[in-house]
Amino acid sequence: SKSWRNSPNWIRENYQRNCLLKGFKDSDDDDLIMISDIDEIPNPKMINKFEKKNKYACFVQKNFQSKINLLNASEPNWFGTRICVKKFIKSPMWLKNIKIKKKNFWKFFQPNPPQLILEGGWHFSFLKTSEGISKKIMSYAHQEYNNSNYNNIDLIQKRVDEKRDILDRDFIYKKIDLDSTFPDFIIKNKDKLKAWIL
Repeated sequence: SKSWRNSPNWIRENYQRNCLLKGFKDSDDDDLIMISDIDEIPNPKMINKFEKKNKYACFVQKNFQSKINLLNASEPNWFGTRICVKKFIKSPMWLKNIKIKKKNFWKFFQPNPPQLILEGGWHFSFLKTSEGISKKIMSYAHQEYNNSNYNNIDLIQKRVDEKRDILDRDFIYKKIDLDSTFPDFIIKNKDKLKAWIL
């Protein structure tokens, strides 16, 4: 059952995302619209890979958690930022909700397989202090995780220290070296960001 998707948290998230329409309502029909969660950073060098004839596409992003360079080795690819030609967008939530199946990539009812933009950026999930992670869990849309197994600050810190999944899923994480595949800002500011780098 998906009844939790009708919770006030999900309704608020849907409403907030759809309010983005107000920000681009006066843009041209052929302008490109990108929708990202706050922790999804599209690679600006790959935007020109989008082919407008495809109407919309998805950026395939590297999937990190709790540290800038702690890669989810179990699921290293995150299907994050979406891009669309404005005249084809139904709503920001519609664009963000286009899901990818792991084997078939896109649900069978999609009219055309959307373009996937490889090396499409970075997903930096739970890049917060343990207190910040706890607050996020207590307030974000996935309220199925809002209980003491997941929002307890000490348990969160233990999972971060042990390089385990914040939500206690069976994912394996591995430290990777910072290199030219990371955003230029991170490479240039390693000293400022050292608390977030392994």
